[in-house]
Amino acid sequence: MVATSRAAARDGGGDGAGVLAPERRPRYLPAHQPACSEPYRPRGASLQVWFDPLPLPLAKQPPAGVAAGAAAAGVVAAFRRFAMTGRPDWRPPGRPRRLHSGFRSLHLPWERWADRRKNAASGRSSSGDIISCDGTTTCGVSRCQLARSESELVMQGRALNCSVIAPSVIGGAMLPHAPQFFTMPETEDRDTVERVRGIAAEIGDRLKALKPDLWIIFSNDHAEQFFHQAAPPFTIHVGDAAEGAFAGRNFRWKVPSEIGLELVRQLYRQGFDPAFTSVAKIDYAMGIPLTHLGVEDPVLPIYVNAYLPPQPAMERCYAFGQAVARIVSAMGLRTAVVASGGMSHFPGTERYPHPELAWDEAVMAQLRTGNLKSLIGWDEAALDEAGNVELRCWAAAAGAFGERRPDVAALEPSWHHNYASLGFFTPPPEAPDPHYPAIKPDLVELTTALHGLAHDEDRRAEYLADAGTYAGHFRLTPRQRAALLGLDTQALVKMGVHPLVAFLANMQVERQRRS
Repeated sequence: MVATSRAAARDGGGDGAGVLAPERRPRYLPAHQPACSEPYRPRGASLQVWFDPLPLPLAKQPPAGVAAGAAAAGVVAAFRRFAMTGRPDWRPPGRPRRLHSGFRSLHLPWERWADRRKNAASGRSSSGDIISCDGTTTCGVSRCQLARSESELVMQGRALNCSVIAPSVIGGAMLPHAPQFFTMPETEDRDTVERVRGIAAEIGDRLKALKPDLWIIFSNDHAEQFFHQAAPPFTIHVGDAAEGAFAGRNFRWKVPSEIGLELVRQLYRQGFDPAFTSVAKIDYAMGIPLTHLGVEDPVLPIYVNAYLPPQPAMERCYAFGQAVARIVSAMGLRTAVVASGGMSHFPGTERYPHPELAWDEAVMAQLRTGNLKSLIGWDEAALDEAGNVELRCWAAAAGAFGERRPDVAALEPSWHHNYASLGFFTPPPEAPDPHYPAIKPDLVELTTALHGLAHDEDRRAEYLADAGTYAGHFRLTPRQRAALLGLDTQALVKMGVHPLVAFLANMQVERQRRS
């Protein structure tokens, strides 16, 4: 990991002017530091981590003239930001804006960076959507984008250069990993296997066309590594590469270790305590789906304890996946998420020839509609009874995906295993407006006027005596004033007024009018 002095950002403003202090590396480097001399740079982004330099001794403080020049540079940098964003952004040098974010920066490639920098000036994201985060509130959730493209952030002793935050999980898959896909015994139906392979290849082509910056795979261990010595619920691979072998095939994928380490750090801050490993092997549970998808880019493996009780609950796996999505979103990484496992099978037991097809069909019926959260309704006993302990990996991926309908969904039963495949490459639709909306800021005055009519007899009397005078007590637009005078419930609701307050106001006024 590279530690670069950023005294310029601290002493001289955002454009790098000022006096450089000596470089400082973290006191304790992780033992799993990658062997390569260059840090892994995912396609479409480059990770840059900075630590605040050690303070200079008093005798070595810069001369007053240099300090004044640094201060002037800070003012110039503020005006540059103003020219780009249209917002005044001056602050004293050495006191950057503090946001509620602990995430390091991922600088976007120049083409995407230039587009977003240009769009930031117009208040729009590179996709044309209005930028929804003004840079003063909590960032890190999907669809939240930072309008100020070059804001200097300080959090937990680190100077961060935060680029525009983009939506996170762009697609993914839930795929089986039966070893028979590679061993192909005589008892296996080859037509079924070819159909499963073909579906995975189609999903892989669609996902690779999205050009994700990062691949994450949730998979279980088959009592090979995380068993009698230690069995953490979640383990993140942070080594230089993930390797393994099965059925005469060797697996090897580069691991984006810097991203993995940062993911661990941020999960710790979000209430999760995953283990991490530098040397864990990958077995067919990861090798088969990644091979079928045709993934050659670096992959971040996350192991989920599926087989050794006590396992993490489904709702915990779902929440873990949500946290992972929030973090990679704050990093600005367009991420593809793969879940390996399922569906019903009973390896190592007398029930191996009898998978629970009816159970799997019922679950798939929910998933096909986009109700991915339905997975968290299954407890440990139900998963064990149905031979679906591996669906914990699916629950983690479901948390990362959110509620979205799969573009591909197929269930191929076999005598020992029900092969379920789902592919996601379409963004989730915008949530429909709720029947009972929140109070919009521009409707507060109108809502207050209606609430008075609904619950205050004296205000109703004033309204009935002279509706215009009553309306004059509130700061209303001409359209809002007309709606209040007409007291048309449907028109009020179409404007965005809460239907309950519109209905009650109309009902109570009519009652008092008749009395």
